Amino acid sequence: MEVIARHRHPANHVDAPNTVTTRTQSRTPDQARGGSNTAAAPSEDHPRDPDQIDMFPALTPVEPEPLTPGAKRTQRNSQLAAAFLHPLTVILRGALKLHADAAPHDDRDAPGLRCGTCRFRRPVHGGARNYPKCTRTRLLMTHSDASDCRAFWPACTFHEQEANA
Repeated sequence: MEVIARHRHPANHVDAPNTVTTRTQSRTPDQARGGSNTAAAPSEDHPRDPDQIDMFPALTPVEPEPLTPGAKRTQRNSQLAAAFLHPLTVILRGALKLHADAAPHDDRDAPGLRCGTCRFRRPVHGGARNYPKCTRTRLLMTHSDASDCRAFWPACTFHEQEANA
């Protein structure tokens, strides 16, 4: 129910007209106690209409699954290789370009130079396992997956063919 009320302003109030009309809606008992203006959610024992559930599935927001640190690293490395930068660019904090004869980053079977055939790639013992590292610089000699040098990566500009390969 809508109620129309008229209020009189004091005469010394210059900007306001003499009367102001306001509209108020009658309050439900829940709203009178400070409740919200929204309708209450149906209780759990109240059956929902099955025709209205997922009526617009394309409009239902889908939460993306959070990526693991390894998946984020793989995604970042793929983006770097697509930009003709070696994946270890992030660790070195400088642009490490790919070799001119490097294999394509998106095809692991394609011919071309890869880190796996480089003389600088060596296993480094750390804890319970060995980590494949690029031994060209000491910055890459950590005991972490983040600085590992994968054999299938395209070769960087410092690639030197291994003697026995």
